[in-house]
Amino acid sequence: MEFKTRITFIRPNINGIKRVGNAHIKDAAELNVEMMKKSIDKKKDIISGGNFAEIKKSTKYLRDWKREAGMISGAKASEDHPLKDTGNLYKSLKAKKGAKPGSYGAEMNSYGEHHLEPRTVTSNSFSDKFNLTGKPVPRRRFFGTPKAFFRRSEYRKLLRKFDKQFRKVLNIKVVDYK
Repeated sequence: MEFKTRITFIRPNINGIKRVGNAHIKDAAELNVEMMKKSIDKKKDIISGGNFAEIKKSTKYLRDWKREAGMISGAKASEDHPLKDTGNLYKSLKAKKGAKPGSYGAEMNSYGEHHLEPRTVTSNSFSDKFNLTGKPVPRRRFFGTPKAFFRRSEYRKLLRKFDKQFRKVLNIKVVDYK
């Protein structure tokens, strides 16, 4: 009587696994930033998918006035495009390595925080001069991870790439014994 058995040896490349995992996390963070920029381009709320509130006449007037006064420099992106007038906020969106190994996140300049929740203009010399104090400013949520992020085809493509690289670094060998 003869018995056969199979033994699977796994010789994982620990550094390779860490490298592949970190690369996937970085790629996912960069994809998320790309989606945030698309949210601004399409004037869509990144979480709900709803449209951004339109730019008011007063905002258009203030943008023009600030340009004429030299308070804003650079080419005008679009007169009626929320969050994209000077392009500074848009350009500041970046994937950034986190403090802990293997962690990544997204960052933007502090100006962007003013747009994430609805607010009311507070009193200061500028808002008082232009009669803006107490006026509502709508939320334009562009920063965050969409609910459907992990179901999107772009992320599934990253996941397939990760799976292929991960299997390669696992280095699985199957040996038959009699």
